Amino acid sequence: DDTVARLGGDEFVLVLPRAGMDQAARVAQKVLEALDTPTRIADQDLATGASIGVALFPDDGNAPEALLQAADTAMYAAKTAGRNCYRFFAETMNTAVTERLKLESDLRAALDDGNLTIRYQPWVSLPDGHVRGAEALVRWQHPTEGEIGPAVLLSLAERGGLLLDCEEWALRQVCQQARHWLDIGFECGRIELNISVQQFARWDFVEQLERILRETRVPGSLLE
Repeated sequence: DDTVARLGGDEFVLVLPRAGMDQAARVAQKVLEALDTPTRIADQDLATGASIGVALFPDDGNAPEALLQAADTAMYAAKTAGRNCYRFFAETMNTAVTERLKLESDLRAALDDGNLTIRYQPWVSLPDGHVRGAEALVRWQHPTEGEIGPAVLLSLAERGGLLLDCEEWALRQVCQQARHWLDIGFECGRIELNISVQQFARWDFVEQLERILRETRVPGSLLE
Protein backbone atom coordinates (compact mmCIF):
# COMPACT_ATOMS: atom_id res chain seq x y z
CA ASP A 1 0.00 0.00 0.00
CA ASP A 2 3.03 2.31 0.19
CA THR A 3 3.87 4.83 -2.51
CA VAL A 4 7.21 6.26 -3.61
CA ALA A 5 7.29 9.34 -5.82
CA ARG A 6 9.92 11.69 -7.19
CA LEU A 7 9.02 15.36 -6.65
CA GLY A 8 11.88 16.62 -8.78
CA GLY A 9 15.66 16.86 -8.73
CA ASP A 10 16.89 14.64 -5.93
CA GLU A 11 13.76 14.90 -3.77
CA PHE A 12 11.58 11.85 -3.21
CA VAL A 13 8.51 11.17 -1.08
CA LEU A 14 7.45 7.97 0.64
CA VAL A 15 3.77 7.74 1.60
CA LEU A 16 3.09 5.08 4.26
CA PRO A 17 -0.70 4.97 4.83
CA ARG A 18 -0.66 2.53 7.77
CA ALA A 19 2.59 3.51 9.49
CA GLY A 20 2.90 5.08 12.90
CA MET A 21 6.00 6.64 14.39
CA ASP A 22 7.82 3.35 15.05
CA GLN A 23 7.12 1.94 11.57
CA ALA A 24 8.11 5.22 9.90
CA ALA A 25 11.40 5.22 11.84
CA ARG A 26 12.11 1.64 10.74
CA VAL A 27 11.41 2.44 7.09
CA ALA A 28 13.60 5.56 7.24
CA GLN A 29 16.45 3.53 8.72
CA LYS A 30 16.02 0.81 6.08
CA VAL A 31 16.23 3.44 3.32
CA LEU A 32 19.44 4.86 4.80
CA GLU A 33 20.96 1.38 5.07
CA ALA A 34 19.97 0.51 1.49
CA LEU A 35 21.53 3.69 0.13
CA ASP A 36 24.66 3.13 2.20
CA THR A 37 25.69 0.31 -0.14
CA PRO A 38 27.86 1.81 -2.92
CA THR A 39 26.69 1.51 -6.51
CA ARG A 40 29.33 0.42 -9.00
CA ILE A 41 29.23 2.36 -12.28
CA ALA A 42 32.03 2.34 -14.89
CA ASP A 43 34.45 0.66 -12.45
CA GLN A 44 33.77 3.31 -9.80
CA ASP A 45 32.01 2.83 -6.48
CA LEU A 46 29.58 5.72 -6.02
CA ALA A 47 28.27 6.37 -2.52
CA THR A 48 24.81 7.84 -1.98
CA GLY A 49 23.31 9.23 1.20
CA ALA A 50 20.01 10.79 2.16
CA SER A 51 18.53 13.29 4.58
CA ILE A 52 15.02 12.20 5.56
CA GLY A 53 12.28 14.25 7.16
CA VAL A 54 9.23 12.49 8.61
CA ALA A 55 5.76 14.00 9.17
CA LEU A 56 2.83 12.16 10.76
CA PHE A 57 -0.88 12.49 10.01
CA PRO A 58 -2.82 14.10 11.62
CA ASP A 59 -0.42 15.50 14.24
CA ASP A 60 1.73 17.39 11.74
CA GLY A 61 -0.98 18.28 9.22
CA ASN A 62 -4.41 17.28 7.94
CA ALA A 63 -3.79 18.08 4.26
CA PRO A 64 -1.15 16.64 1.91
CA GLU A 65 0.38 20.09 1.41
CA ALA A 66 0.80 20.59 5.15
CA LEU A 67 2.36 17.15 5.59
CA LEU A 68 4.78 17.77 2.72
CA GLN A 69 5.79 21.12 4.21
CA ALA A 70 6.36 19.53 7.62
CA ALA A 71 8.39 16.69 6.13
CA ASP A 72 10.44 19.20 4.12
CA THR A 73 11.15 21.21 7.28
CA ALA A 74 12.23 18.06 9.10
CA MET A 75 14.44 17.08 6.15
CA TYR A 76 16.36 20.36 6.45
CA ALA A 77 16.77 19.64 10.15
CA ALA A 78 18.31 16.28 9.18
CA LYS A 79 20.69 18.06 6.81
CA THR A 80 21.68 20.48 9.54
CA ALA A 81 22.29 17.54 11.89
CA GLY A 82 24.97 16.23 9.57
CA ARG A 83 23.07 14.53 6.73
CA ASN A 84 22.57 10.80 6.21
CA CYS A 85 20.03 10.64 9.03
CA TYR A 86 16.31 11.17 9.61
CA ARG A 87 14.37 13.57 11.80
CA PHE A 88 10.71 13.72 12.83
CA PHE A 89 8.95 17.05 12.47
CA ALA A 90 8.65 19.16 15.63
CA GLU A 91 6.85 22.47 15.98
CA THR A 92 10.05 24.10 17.21
CA MET A 93 11.48 23.54 13.73
CA ASN A 94 8.98 26.05 12.34
CA THR A 95 10.52 28.72 14.56
CA ALA A 96 13.97 27.86 13.26
CA VAL A 97 12.74 27.95 9.65
CA THR A 98 11.03 31.30 10.21
CA GLU A 99 14.23 32.73 11.66
CA ARG A 100 16.26 31.37 8.75
CA LEU A 101 13.86 32.81 6.17
CA LYS A 102 14.01 36.18 7.94
CA LEU A 103 17.82 36.12 7.81
CA GLU A 104 17.72 35.16 4.12
CA SER A 105 15.45 38.13 3.46
CA ASP A 106 17.75 40.40 5.48
CA LEU A 107 20.76 39.10 3.53
CA ARG A 108 19.03 39.86 0.23
CA ALA A 109 18.35 43.41 1.44
CA ALA A 110 21.93 43.80 2.70
CA LEU A 111 23.26 42.69 -0.67
CA ASP A 112 20.98 45.11 -2.53
CA ASP A 113 21.93 47.99 -0.21
CA GLY A 114 25.65 47.21 -0.16
CA ASN A 115 25.66 46.50 3.58
CA LEU A 116 28.08 43.58 3.41
CA THR A 117 31.74 44.30 4.07
CA ILE A 118 35.08 42.89 3.00
CA ARG A 119 37.82 42.39 5.55
CA TYR A 120 41.41 41.76 4.52
CA GLN A 121 43.57 39.33 6.43
CA PRO A 122 47.15 40.25 5.58
CA TRP A 123 49.91 37.85 4.69
CA VAL A 124 52.97 39.17 6.50
CA SER A 125 56.55 38.14 5.78
CA LEU A 126 58.06 37.25 9.16
CA PRO A 127 61.70 38.13 8.32
CA ASP A 128 61.00 41.72 7.27
CA GLY A 129 57.43 42.38 8.44
CA HIS A 130 56.25 43.44 4.99
CA VAL A 131 52.71 42.72 3.80
CA ARG A 132 52.96 40.31 0.86
CA GLY A 133 49.27 39.93 0.13
CA ALA A 134 45.89 39.43 1.75
CA GLU A 135 42.89 37.15 1.88
CA ALA A 136 39.53 38.83 1.30
CA LEU A 137 36.79 37.73 3.69
CA VAL A 138 33.11 38.65 3.34
CA ARG A 139 31.45 39.73 6.58
CA TRP A 140 27.91 40.80 7.48
CA GLN A 141 27.14 42.98 10.48
CA HIS A 142 23.46 42.33 11.09
CA PRO A 143 21.67 45.28 12.73
CA THR A 144 20.13 43.13 15.49
CA GLU A 145 21.94 39.77 15.38
CA GLY A 146 25.44 41.23 15.35
CA GLU A 147 28.14 39.80 13.12
CA ILE A 148 26.99 36.75 11.16
CA GLY A 149 29.79 34.20 10.95
CA PRO A 150 31.08 33.05 7.55
CA ALA A 151 29.68 29.52 7.87
CA VAL A 152 26.16 30.82 8.55
CA LEU A 153 26.51 33.53 5.91
CA LEU A 154 27.53 31.05 3.21
CA SER A 155 24.76 28.63 4.20
CA LEU A 156 22.15 31.39 4.03
CA ALA A 157 23.46 32.61 0.68
CA GLU A 158 23.47 29.11 -0.80
CA ARG A 159 20.01 28.10 0.44
CA GLY A 160 18.56 31.49 -0.49
CA GLY A 161 19.95 31.35 -4.04
CA LEU A 162 22.21 34.36 -3.34
CA LEU A 163 25.63 32.70 -3.35
CA LEU A 164 26.55 33.69 -6.90
CA ASP A 165 25.34 37.26 -6.38
CA CYS A 166 27.35 37.56 -3.16
CA GLU A 167 30.47 36.27 -4.85
CA GLU A 168 30.10 38.59 -7.83
CA TRP A 169 29.64 41.51 -5.42
CA ALA A 170 32.72 40.44 -3.44
CA LEU A 171 34.79 40.07 -6.61
CA ARG A 172 33.92 43.58 -7.72
CA GLN A 173 34.58 45.03 -4.26
CA VAL A 174 37.99 43.37 -4.05
CA CYS A 175 39.00 44.67 -7.48
CA GLN A 176 37.83 48.20 -6.61
CA GLN A 177 39.86 48.09 -3.39
CA ALA A 178 42.91 46.81 -5.26
CA ARG A 179 42.53 49.71 -7.74
CA HIS A 180 42.41 52.18 -4.85
CA TRP A 181 45.55 50.73 -3.29
CA LEU A 182 47.34 50.93 -6.63
CA ASP A 183 46.26 54.56 -7.08
CA ILE A 184 47.72 55.62 -3.72
CA GLY A 185 50.94 53.69 -4.28
CA PHE A 186 50.33 50.94 -1.73
CA GLU A 187 51.79 47.62 -2.85
CA CYS A 188 49.12 45.27 -1.55
CA GLY A 189 50.51 42.17 -3.21
CA ARG A 190 48.23 39.40 -4.39
CA ILE A 191 44.68 39.26 -3.02
CA GLU A 192 43.04 35.88 -2.53
CA LEU A 193 39.28 35.46 -2.82
CA ASN A 194 37.42 32.18 -2.35
CA ILE A 195 35.08 31.30 -5.22
CA SER A 196 32.55 28.46 -5.08
CA VAL A 197 32.29 25.54 -7.46
CA GLN A 198 28.92 26.91 -8.60
CA GLN A 199 30.59 30.13 -9.72
CA PHE A 200 33.29 28.30 -11.67
CA ALA A 201 30.59 26.21 -13.35
CA ARG A 202 28.85 29.28 -14.78
CA TRP A 203 29.22 29.49 -18.53
CA ASP A 204 29.99 33.22 -18.36
CA PHE A 205 32.30 33.25 -15.32
CA VAL A 206 35.45 34.00 -17.35
CA GLU A 207 33.69 36.81 -19.21
CA GLN A 208 32.38 38.20 -15.91
CA LEU A 209 35.85 38.12 -14.38
CA GLU A 210 37.45 39.76 -17.43
CA ARG A 211 34.79 42.48 -17.46
CA ILE A 212 35.30 43.35 -13.78
CA LEU A 213 39.09 43.42 -14.18
CA ARG A 214 38.74 45.63 -17.24
CA GLU A 215 36.27 48.04 -15.60
CA THR A 216 38.42 48.39 -12.46
CA ARG A 217 41.71 48.45 -14.43
CA VAL A 218 43.23 45.79 -12.18
CA PRO A 219 45.81 43.36 -13.61
CA GLY A 220 44.71 39.77 -13.24
CA SER A 221 48.06 38.91 -11.67
CA LEU A 222 46.94 40.66 -8.47
CA LEU A 223 43.99 38.30 -8.01
CA GLU A 224 44.16 34.72 -6.83
